[in-house]
Amino acid sequence: MERVPDAAVWHPSPAALLEYSGTWFNADLDMAWQFDVRGDRLEWRRRGQADLSVRPVSRDRFLRGLGVDSAVTVRLHFTRDTAGRLIELVVSTPPGEDSV
Repeated sequence: MERVPDAAVWHPSPAALLEYSGTWFNADLDMAWQFDVRGDRLEWRRRGQADLSVRPVSRDRFLRGLGVDSAVTVRLHFTRDTAGRLIELVVSTPPGEDSV
């Protein structure tokens, strides 16, 4: 993890979060994840699991704690093409943990 100064943390509007809403599919896992905006939060919806709010850190980067006491921090990093469209979602965990 790297420290992000409080002043540098992105505080998107609900309208800005709409860009991330939609379905993302991972062929390796044969699994789709849905992201929806609810109020001023981006919600991560996974089949058979409770919905989770993800915290914005900077544009295209979000965090979420998972597991017992949210002990594992999951990083969600959206990437864009040269036209600025979202094209990929990378989900990762700290070294030694599972990554997708």
